[in-house]
Amino acid sequence: MENENKELEVDSQNTSEETEETTEETSTEDQTSQKGDAKYSENEKQLYERAKKAEAKAKRLEHLEKKVEEKTSDTTPVEEVAKTVHALKDYSAEEVETIFRQAKVLNVSPLEAIKNEDVALLIEAKRAKVAQESKTPEPTNRQDTEEKDFSQWSGQDIEKASMENLSKYYDFLKKKK
Repeated sequence: MENENKELEVDSQNTSEETEETTEETSTEDQTSQKGDAKYSENEKQLYERAKKAEAKAKRLEHLEKKVEEKTSDTTPVEEVAKTVHALKDYSAEEVETIFRQAKVLNVSPLEAIKNEDVALLIEAKRAKVAQESKTPEPTNRQDTEEKDFSQWSGQDIEKASMENLSKYYDFLKKKK
């Protein structure tokens, strides 16, 4: 915000300097215009270009001033921030991100987004998903061959078995005959 204020000051100084230059040049051009029409048209073109530039700068200044006014009016009161923090204390970081994203999409404050039924359902669904994932054990590729009876062994079990278990398996097969 300070940068914008500095830019405004610099632009306003530049504009005031240009107006002074334009005023001085206008008086000298009036004197030269009496001397010759050819020079008057060139001076007139230069003045016209400078006027266009000055108008463009004035528009930019107005635009910057409007931005500064919008930013100062957009500041959130401390009470609203405190209420938002208090309301969000029961949510995880991912849920807070979801709430802010939905508030932005709905173009409402985070407090209003929390009260929104769709946002509440979304958070509830995410919590249920996390709870379900924490209950379900992750699948493992390892099979315990020792738990299986040797009579239930398949070709894959034989390939994966350790040397010790293979010797036990062959002993089982010899006894079985």
